[in-house]
Amino acid sequence: MGNFHNLDNEEVIFIYITNKKFLDNYDKLFQLGGVESVLDISETTLISTFKEFSEQDLLDIIEEPHYKYCQVVDEKLTPIIELIRESIPGLYEKVEESFKKQEE
Repeated sequence: MGNFHNLDNEEVIFIYITNKKFLDNYDKLFQLGGVESVLDISETTLISTFKEFSEQDLLDIIEEPHYKYCQVVDEKLTPIIELIRESIPGLYEKVEESFKKQEE
């Protein structure tokens, strides 16, 4: 694959993974029916809270432009990412590793 408007393959993968994280968070919200937050107070203490959303709240989120943009971007980038993964093995994992380091 080449450059797409000056985006190289690594940058396309970066955008894809970033967007995928948004979609994963939305999926988790829809599965749980709300938002969970965990606060690490100390090595032995965690505080967990949960805000339940109504069915209408969840339907409203599905109609939000941000959610729809995330879906469209994922649909468009997925075949490009598959081509990159097939043609340049290991590149996806290299970019993915940068996200794992940020999560530590």
